[in-house]
This record gives sequence, C-alpha cells and structure tokens, in this order.
Amino acid sequence: MADRLDPRVARSRAAIVQAAAELVRDAGAIGVTMEGVAERAGVAKTTLYRLFSTRAELLVAAFDHINPCVGESAGGSLHDFLHEHARNLVAKLEDQPWAKAVPALIDEAERSAEVDSIARDHAARRRAALVARFELAVAEGEIAPDIDPELAASRFLGPLFYRRFFTRQSTSPAEVETLVTAFLDGIRPGPTSASGSDEPVRSPH
Repeated sequence: MADRLDPRVARSRAAIVQAAAELVRDAGAIGVTMEGVAERAGVAKTTLYRLFSTRAELLVAAFDHINPCVGESAGGSLHDFLHEHARNLVAKLEDQPWAKAVPALIDEAERSAEVDSIARDHAARRRAALVARFELAVAEGEIAPDIDPELAASRFLGPLFYRRFFTRQSTSPAEVETLVTAFLDGIRPGPTSASGSDEPVRSPH
C-alpha cells in the first residue's frame, strides 16, 4: 500500500504504462516486451517487474490506458441509452490508437492463455454498463422477459465491430439510429421480432 501512495512509484508506473501504450500503437501487442518498455519509459527493469510481474498485466494496463472505462448513466429511455452507447463506440472505433489496439489484443489473446483470461475481464468491464442496462430493461418490461442481457449486448455491439474491422466501413449518425431502432424492434415484448427471429438474444436456459 505504501508503494501505491509514493509519488515516485506513481510516476514510474505512469511512465511505464504510457510507454507500453505507445508500443502497442506503434507495433501492436507483439512489439511490447518488458525490456523495450523499460527502455522507453526510462526505468530499471527491476522497477518494471515490481509494478508488473508479467507481460500480460502490462499489456492490459496499456489497453486500459488507451481505452479507459467511462461511467454511463442508466437513466432515461433504453433507446437513448443505446444510441449514446453506440455513438460513443463508433467514435472510439474511429480513433486510430484504440482501433489499432483492439486487433492487437485479440491476436495476443489467441496466443496466450494468460492474456486471453485478462482480455476477457477487460472486455467484460467495458460491457458491464450495457449488460446492466439490459437487465434493468428486462426487469422493467421494456424488452421481452426471456432476453439474455449478455447475448443482447453481444448482438448489439457486433455489427459496429464487424463494420469497422471486417468491411472497413464507418458508421454514420443516421446508421447508428437505424441500428438502434431495428435492434429494439427485435427485442421488445411480443411473439416475434421484426427480423423474424429472436433466437440470438434469447436465454438458452
């Protein structure tokens, strides 16, 4: 605890995380080595290893630095919440440092079980506000009672990531509105969805 309060340690940690984030942006996750980060940050390797015992921990700290968690209010209508969430995500996906970091993290997670575990936690923390809003929507009857909040979050976010990383398309404000409206049409209470299939978001239980 004393180390955490020591300004010198805080400065060293900040320099290390900044250096790691820069390396992720410049060379992807594969370019991040403990030696390279220590050199770029201007700290001794003993200092680096005291603050980050593994490369995986350092990578996740770098991704958190590039894309920090931002609190979201769950108040207001579900439509407005989803519209704001999608708009913010689109803006992040257009941000080059973060857009470059996402594929790097996925690639690294495929190669390392430790990074995979930490990356899953990283993603879950960023998805938490959206999942919580879907849970509230189910409880308040805004959407069908058998909607699985986790699956709903994946279904909602999926098109935005697909357009950015696979079809290499940007998403306009008008397209965000179309996405939100069509998505809500598919999960509101009722016997069938507008698309004809609710299965991707229904609870498997």
